[in-house]
Amino acid sequence: MEVLYGKSSRNRKQRQSKGRRCVVADATEIGQRHGVFTLRVGEPATAPVCLVFPAEIAAILVQHMDEARIDAEEEYWTVVPPRVKAMNTADPDAVSQGISRWLLSLNWERVARAATGGQAFLVSYAGHVGLCTEPPFTDEFLIAIFDPLQLQRLSPALKQAAATAVSESRRIGPTTLARLNEVRRFVKAQSWPAISVPEVSTAQAEATITHAYRGFLAREPYIRPARRDVQPRTG
Repeated sequence: MEVLYGKSSRNRKQRQSKGRRCVVADATEIGQRHGVFTLRVGEPATAPVCLVFPAEIAAILVQHMDEARIDAEEEYWTVVPPRVKAMNTADPDAVSQGISRWLLSLNWERVARAATGGQAFLVSYAGHVGLCTEPPFTDEFLIAIFDPLQLQRLSPALKQAAATAVSESRRIGPTTLARLNEVRRFVKAQSWPAISVPEVSTAQAEATITHAYRGFLAREPYIRPARRDVQPRTG
């Protein structure tokens, strides 16, 4: 599995091209079943997309998601706060919806084409992380878009689910295509969200952002390896 990072062209007005479906991970559910690592992402009010990965891929994926979110955070603080400020609202839901609309207006497909990382790969773009997948890991060609601060909060759960999937896979044997498809069908059939998504107050949101920004300032700047720096092609 490759981790390839795209440079943002946020100052250029772009139009979403046809290709991979883009979904913002406003809510994320993490799990494992029969040695298969599972993710469901989307908005709480609409049907999610389901992603399933064999344990051996999941372990690498989760490791690289940590690196990708650190890379994305280098741009996040110069891109997202000014956009949030321009919305002129303190409503967390309105801010979330505004950021989602902006992310979906960007040309993630162009970045994915430049990366060409195979059936599952990660890109960093516009201060966010895109998980690019295709069948059999999903039902369709897909880019699941994650906020890097969200990935930081989810990191322990991602690592735990991947480790459990690896342990289970060792017990029952390597993942077959039939098992991957069965798990995907099972996960799709479950209610969404499986548990209620708690409301976040303005004060809680501000405290979370402040804590994350202080952590960002305290750590060493991340330097993207040259081999992982790709420039999206024009057109």
